[in-house]
Amino acid sequence: MCLQVVIAALYYNPQLLFETLEKLQLSVSSPTESITSHFIKQWIHDTDCFLGLHDRKLCVLGLCTLLSSSGVRPAAVNECASQIIPSLILLFDGLKRAYV
Repeated sequence: MCLQVVIAALYYNPQLLFETLEKLQLSVSSPTESITSHFIKQWIHDTDCFLGLHDRKLCVLGLCTLLSSSGVRPAAVNECASQIIPSLILLFDGLKRAYV
C-alpha cells in the first residue's frame, strides 16, 4: 500500500516528508487541495484498511508522530484532528483482536 510508504517516511523524518510534499505541491499546483492535506485525509479515511499487525502498528506510530510533531505539523492535521483519536481506537481494537 502506497500510504504505508509515506507513513514510514513520516515516522522516519517528519520534517523532510512535509518539505518534500510541499515541493511536490509546487510542481503539481492543484488549486483545490494540497498534497499534504489529501494524504492526511486519505490516511484517516483508510484507517480501517490496515489489516496486518505491521500495518496497524506502523499506522499507530505514524499517527502518534503526526500528533507529537508540533513544530512541523501541517494545517491539515488540525482539520482532521477530531478523527485522529477515533482512528487510533479503531487500530488498537484491531491489534487487540489480533493478539487474542
